[in-house]
Amino acid sequence: GMKKAYKGVAILIVLFLVGIWLRYGELDLVRFEHEMVRDVVESSKLLEGEVKLHGFFIGLDNKQQATFGPLAYYLTALGLLIVKNNVYYFPLGGLLIAILLDLIGGYVAYRIGKDFFNDRIGLIAAGFYLVSPWEIFHVARVISPTNFLPLFVTIFVYSCFKFFIEKKDGYFLLLVGSIAMQTHLHLSSLLLLPTTGIIWLIFKRKISLKYVVAGCLIALVIFMPYLYYSINANDLTSTYKHVT
Repeated sequence: GMKKAYKGVAILIVLFLVGIWLRYGELDLVRFEHEMVRDVVESSKLLEGEVKLHGFFIGLDNKQQATFGPLAYYLTALGLLIVKNNVYYFPLGGLLIAILLDLIGGYVAYRIGKDFFNDRIGLIAAGFYLVSPWEIFHVARVISPTNFLPLFVTIFVYSCFKFFIEKKDGYFLLLVGSIAMQTHLHLSSLLLLPTTGIIWLIFKRKISLKYVVAGCLIALVIFMPYLYYSINANDLTSTYKHVT
């Protein structure tokens, strides 16, 4: 058993090394287009002391909000802060963080396979995730708020398994939190709401009211910057217009 466990760890390490190389290896091939420049310019303002509470703006001149919060700006700014003294890599700052989060998502994918099936399925899941061409081309080669999504999506899937199958109520909070965080990044994540509803109908899951209240409070805290900005700017319908 011990020998098998060590073999599994060795395979996982190799998969991660390959995943790291595929993502960080050829950064010269990254697409850098007009809206990506906009995002870097806006995010770099945080390094100058500006506080952003609004969702992602559609353009430098168009202040319509396209998301329910500023998380992407802050994640991008964190990357810019790390490489701020390197002129060559500075525009890629946000991407470096997106890739790091994507790699953590690879570990969550491993845990989904391992915890709910077995070690072998865990390694297969991690393998598919870490060397997936879609992950490489759409996360590690494009600078965009959507790059930050995969980790939160894998957390959502893990939470669903824990909540609906293992019936652990606490994971409802992680489930709600992961969807709310995703709405800071891209509104396609709203599709997870009807998805969760359908799963709930299938499993007929009962939950204590205190977890529902706690979940609502967590979502409210995550949306607080957006609500604060939008109420002050008299702009609560901005993102609704973008959705429609």
